[in-house]
Amino acid sequence: MLTQKVFVDQEAHLLAEKERGSRVKLFCTVYTIEANHDRLQPILETWGPKCDGFMVASTKTDPNLNTVEILHEGPEEYNNIWQKVRSIWSYVYDNYYEDFDYFHIGGDDLYLLVENLRLYLESDEIQAAQNGGLGLGLRSQTPLFLGRRFAEQGNMERIFNSGGSGY
Repeated sequence: MLTQKVFVDQEAHLLAEKERGSRVKLFCTVYTIEANHDRLQPILETWGPKCDGFMVASTKTDPNLNTVEILHEGPEEYNNIWQKVRSIWSYVYDNYYEDFDYFHIGGDDLYLLVENLRLYLESDEIQAAQNGGLGLGLRSQTPLFLGRRFAEQGNMERIFNSGGSGY
């Protein structure tokens, strides 16, 4: 897998547009701090506009960069990222939940292949999982989380979501 070339499947993307008509609506959020606002321009010029909705959560609001200051509990530091992400999700829920089908969040150092993510979200597997797991042997109506979960030092009582590539 890691030795294979990554590409945007334009053919499948165009076929899905033709066959489906309406596509899943994806809202993307990037988190950053004011000191890293210089990292945003490449995102704004590449993958950011491919999302159906897009915002940057930061420590400072700047309309030119689509940044919104999101306050959170505790200090602004890496070890407190959970509080920052929790506040961002709360803001996204309050302002965008009703308008989109899926939500993605990640740091200012990632590149997202929006076309491929959209195709994955439209796949039969994910559509079945989103529908309470019908067809997959699942019976609950729990929210669908796609991403990487870790157990802190192997402790299954302390599970957390990894944010490296987003989730």
